This record gives sequence, structure tokens and C-alpha cells, in this order.
Amino acid sequence: MAFLVALGPPKIDALRRRWKADSGFAAGKIVASADGMAVLADRRLGTRWSADRSCLLLGDLFSAGSGTPAPPVLPGLARPADLGPFLSRYWGSYILFCRFGPGRHAALRDPSGALPLYRTIVDGVHCYLDNAAEAAALGISGDSIDTDFLRHWLAFPFLRTARTGHASVEEILPGEMECVEAGRSVRTALWTPRPFIDEARQVGHFGEAARLLRGRLIDTVPAIAAASRPFALQLSGGLDSSIICAVLGAAGIPFDAINYFTPSPDGDERRFARAAADAAGAPLTECAARPADDIDPVLPRSFRPLPNLALRPLFRTLDEVSRERGACALVDGTGGDNLQGSHASAPCQAPVKLKVKGAKRKSKIGPSSTNKPPGAARLVDDATRCAI
Repeated sequence: MAFLVALGPPKIDALRRRWKADSGFAAGKIVASADGMAVLADRRLGTRWSADRSCLLLGDLFSAGSGTPAPPVLPGLARPADLGPFLSRYWGSYILFCRFGPGRHAALRDPSGALPLYRTIVDGVHCYLDNAAEAAALGISGDSIDTDFLRHWLAFPFLRTARTGHASVEEILPGEMECVEAGRSVRTALWTPRPFIDEARQVGHFGEAARLLRGRLIDTVPAIAAASRPFALQLSGGLDSSIICAVLGAAGIPFDAINYFTPSPDGDERRFARAAADAAGAPLTECAARPADDIDPVLPRSFRPLPNLALRPLFRTLDEVSRERGACALVDGTGGDNLQGSHASAPCQAPVKLKVKGAKRKSKIGPSSTNKPPGAARLVDDATRCAI
């Protein structure tokens, strides 16, 4: 899904009119505006406005601690300080934009990072968007390469910063708010894991932590999945995607499952995928890995280096099969390891720290999970954004 939100001087209205007049830009997209804000967004992307249209939310929003969708009208957010409490009251996969007056606005990316958010400035207008292809089509980002970013990425590929491969484009990281006033931009991390690892939030009993995690899965996975219907599940047969499969089946949510397997034993978990799909009552399509005919001569535009090109046959197959099944979204178990405390954890709506003292023996749960020492401190995040 694609979006572009521009905030800035009065020329915004002219920009909106240009988008609306150009069918190539506006096809299949919402074209809207408010005072000092112009919006171009995929129609499949949920939208919520505040009553005075000073704030816009793109994506899905739910009340904290449950899977209940938030009201269709956003609450009033009159200043940047209001965005912190907003994070505590709601969860979801969203981007929030607020305009607080002439020359003053804020953009907030939810802590899950499910929706990308990049920012570039063109003629004094702050343009926020989710992909490089849209930027190129609209002619709002240059091709100047940030060579310092490339050096950093080659040395530390998993240490993500706001810099991108485009010198004029920066990323708003998950949980960050960018506040702009009089042309000056300030970034603030509104969400960090620090409050959730406090001693007061520890759960000392494994069974209690498991009960809390199970309840959070049952509350949240169906909620976020329902917002993406119809969808397909990439069911590898491993623990993470199998948990999602079980929760969806228990909730009675229909979906198609897709299993991609390779000739090597470690890439073939079809028997586990079959068992999970059968228990959930979901039709399963099994796709054998096939070598790529050749290397793609033209790669998609991106603000960051693309994933391993060896995985492109996998992505291509999943895209083809999910489209054949009529799915508008593809769900997988990526991020499930975050339930054990990965630094890349998504938002924590009711996170719990589990610390089992004195345990030394390692255990293995499920066909494809990695061994993790029970004595390690574990952070149980909101399962929706971590597991999906």
C-alpha cells in the first residue's frame, strides 16, 4: 500500500489539485486535504481524521489491552505532548500526522514499524511517504546517493538509523515522533522498551506469563487480521506461523495457507504445516522451490538495500499464489522471535517481563524454534505486531 502526505505552506492546495487532476497519480487512491495538509493514499489503507481535520491517521487502530477497533474519529490532539498519551491509549499499525498551526506539525510512526515512513523536503514542503517508487513517480526525491550511509550499512547492516541510501531522504524510525516548527525538525523516541523491563513488571511464574501471552494472542491476532481481509498466511510449519494459524482457526477467521518448501531437510516442514492447517480448517497450498530463471535486470526502487536477492524466487512465488487466492495481504510469522526479547520488538500494549531464576537447562519447543535458555530475561510484547 502506498501513501504520501505533504505538510507545509499554502502551495499544498495546488499540490492536491495536481494529484486529483492527474489520473495516473490518483488512480485507486484517496486524494484529500485539510488546512496545510495534502493526502494521497491507497484506498485500501484505513483513514481516520480528527473532528477538526487537523490530525490524520493512516492504518489500523485499536484500543489498548483489547482487539476493539478505536472510534472512527480521532481524539483531539492539540500539541506534540499529547502524542505520548496517545501511544498508551491505542495500539495498531499506523502513521499519525497532526498539524498544530501554521508551520508546526508532527508525524508519529507506531512502535511496530509495520508501515514504513520516510521524509523528504521539497520546496519547503515536508513530504512523508512509504516507498521510493511512489516518490520517483511523483518526482519528489532526487537520486543523490548518501555514500556515508553505504559505508555504515556495509559495516553494520543490522544497526538501523534514520539515514537512507538517498541523501535527501530520512526514515522516521518505529516509535519516533518528528516535530517540525518554523522549519526546524526535532526527533523524539516516544516509545522505548525501558519502562517494560522495570522490576515492578516482572512475572516470576512461567505459567502466569504463558497465560498472559496466550490471552494477548487471542485478543489481538484476530483483530489485526480482520483488518486485512481477505488474506493468506505463509505457513512455514515453524512455531511462529503455526501459532498464528491456530489463533485464526480458533477465532473462526477464514484464510488460505501457503507453504513454500525446499529440497533440503531444514527447508521442508510440510508435515507440520499440514497438521496446523488441518487443525485450523484452512486450505493449504504447497509450493516447491524453483530456481530463478535469471537475475532480475531491473530491481524495484528502494530507499534502503533490498533483502537478499536469493530470496526473490520465494517472494515472487508467494505473491503469485496469494494473488491467485484473491488475497489482498500476506501474513507470516516474521517477528515471532521478538516475543523472547529481541531488540527489534514491536509495541508493547501489556508487555510482561519474565525472569526465571536458577534455571540452567535449555529447552526446545516446536519443530523449528531455536534453543533459548529459560534463565534469560524475556520480554513478552504485544503479540499482534510481534507475530504478524
